[in-house]
Amino acid sequence: MLSKEENLHLNESLARFEEICKHGSKCGVHLYVDAEYISINPALYLLSKAMLLRHNKTKPVLQVTIQAYLKSAKNETEKILKFCRDADIVFGAKIVRGAYLVAEKARAETQGYENPICNSLEATHDNYNEIVESLLRRISRNRNGKIHVMVASHNEDSVTRVVKRLHDFGIDHMRGDVVFAQLYGLSDHVTNWLGANNYPVYKSTPCGSVEETMPYLYRRAQENNRIIKGGKRDRTLINIELSKRLRQLILGNGRKENVQ
Repeated sequence: MLSKEENLHLNESLARFEEICKHGSKCGVHLYVDAEYISINPALYLLSKAMLLRHNKTKPVLQVTIQAYLKSAKNETEKILKFCRDADIVFGAKIVRGAYLVAEKARAETQGYENPICNSLEATHDNYNEIVESLLRRISRNRNGKIHVMVASHNEDSVTRVVKRLHDFGIDHMRGDVVFAQLYGLSDHVTNWLGANNYPVYKSTPCGSVEETMPYLYRRAQENNRIIKGGKRDRTLINIELSKRLRQLILGNGRKENVQ
């Protein structure tokens, strides 16, 4: 039961949520509702569903987030798909692995319930790939624009797998039913390759004050050590590209001097 003050905050939040959705729809912008801890995700999904009913009648204005590191991710995806199908509205989801692995595990141990996180990294990878592939199969069978997917991943294997499946299933990657995304400054070689080959790709940039954005960035650094390793790979690739361009510049200047 919410208190009077909590109900006031909820109503104000819903009014702001509604205005953001209206503006996004008017401007042709897709809005993604992030997922958080499992303790508040049900509330996020409930509020999102209310807005899906109002704004996703013909286009994916609002999209939810599915965390593939959760054991319940496949079931949650199916529930939201059914909700959208029954309401005859457009389904949209951003598929991520998840950023609260340490915190969720610690909370489960402290409060004495089963760890909601997949038992291994491999299991998370499998969950991620299977959820995305299931959605791609649905898109290939029903080319009616009713399903939209954002593949938010820094994992090269997952991105390569999705690109292959798009070709296997005959899905036109220029339609925008499937898009890709990475964090700004991470896996830039993946982003650049996708962009160079005309795949729709987004870069996520946290906006706000230092006090607001640093905790977000710290969580990603703390919870995603594999991404940091990917950052080292990015730097290696950047150094190789810079060296190649410098050699071309030097050799090019040398040829010009010889011609003169």
